[in-house]
Amino acid sequence: MRRRRQSPKTLGGAIELYRLSEKYQTLSHNTKIAYEYGYNILRDTSLVDCPVLQLTTPILQEFFDQFADRPATQKVVRTAFVSLEKWAIRRGHWSPYPIVRATEAHGGTGAREPWTEDEVQLTLTHAKPWLARAVLLARTTGQRVGDLCAMKWTDINRDEDGYPRIAVIQQKTGLQLWVPIVSELEAALDQWDRSLGYLLTRPNGRPWDAADLSRAWHKERENNPALEPLRPKRLSLHGLRASAVIELRRAGWTDAEVSSFVGMSEQMVARYARKSSKWQNVRKAMKRTGTGAEQSNVFTIPKRQPSD
Repeated sequence: MRRRRQSPKTLGGAIELYRLSEKYQTLSHNTKIAYEYGYNILRDTSLVDCPVLQLTTPILQEFFDQFADRPATQKVVRTAFVSLEKWAIRRGHWSPYPIVRATEAHGGTGAREPWTEDEVQLTLTHAKPWLARAVLLARTTGQRVGDLCAMKWTDINRDEDGYPRIAVIQQKTGLQLWVPIVSELEAALDQWDRSLGYLLTRPNGRPWDAADLSRAWHKERENNPALEPLRPKRLSLHGLRASAVIELRRAGWTDAEVSSFVGMSEQMVARYARKSSKWQNVRKAMKRTGTGAEQSNVFTIPKRQPSD
């Protein structure tokens, strides 16, 4: 009697079956190397144990979004999962409906949708505390999600003039930099638990990885009724990197200074800031320079005279 072949229960199981398949074996050597890159990244996240039938397009989109500032890598990783999906659907190992192909690669812009200050404040007020801390840390440091997850309390010190800062070695570039701890973040850090080693931890006290933190944020955004205004823009944690760049520029920082703060090239600073609201840029500049009509006669529009 022929033994019935079992379907994989988890995403990791589906990947292993695909690797053993005749289809996979016929792929070119270079294609296999590219696909393995994406599958190996998945191994370091809890998503590998996600039941296949519970996978959704938004969950996988969050996984792909961690490569938002590496569009070429994002495309390769997504292509690997599209190939897996095609093979698995035909053999009954997957949802009958394509969920990977419904995701998108965001192209070569390297920037995600920036958050407004109102959206940040709404999240800080209503999100779960451990996710609100991630939003605040991202918003005030401008770092990638993986670098936020790696931050430890022992990375914080003060320079010779007493300014607080945190040491960061960026995972993507290997760049070493000191990120200033602005007053808003410093006040918040005084209230956070330092006993767990990492600045950001899961509810059980263990550190996050980038994919799991992004996934947790997605669930919070979609399921917390108070955060409903954030859903149409599908705001991601990576978008806060753009928000930090925009606010630093509005505060009068040069692109060279912003580059040193967040650890990206000046060209990327300009690209991350490209979705900045032009009117909000003007409003901030007027406030910063004192050129508002009520503060200065520069650019003052004459008051309308009452008609006779």
